[in-house]
Amino acid sequence: SSSSPSPSVGLSLTGLINLQAADGSWNFKQLFNLLKVAEASSQKGLKDFVSFIGSSDESKFADVFATLVALNILNQKFKSEEEEWELIGDKAQLWVKQKTRCKPDQKKCG
Repeated sequence: SSSSPSPSVGLSLTGLINLQAADGSWNFKQLFNLLKVAEASSQKGLKDFVSFIGSSDESKFADVFATLVALNILNQKFKSEEEEWELIGDKAQLWVKQKTRCKPDQKKCG
């Protein structure tokens, strides 16, 4: 039996960086298409993530989830090339913080 390739096989740093939006985020659909992740798997991951952060608004947090996945890939797969993507990563982290900021009078974030 043949095993399916890992989603990140063949993924280039340039390909990942080119998908980043001007605001620092990655788009949910575009990222998971690039990674060749089945829609059912990416949707389940999003659902679990949204539940974990205490929200029910999947559409609001889809790009947050994708951006966190992209940051994780940068840190895991492209760690040795960090000088090339460090500022991109910083911009993405800032965007995530802005999107998930907790307000003092709320128990939940976002």
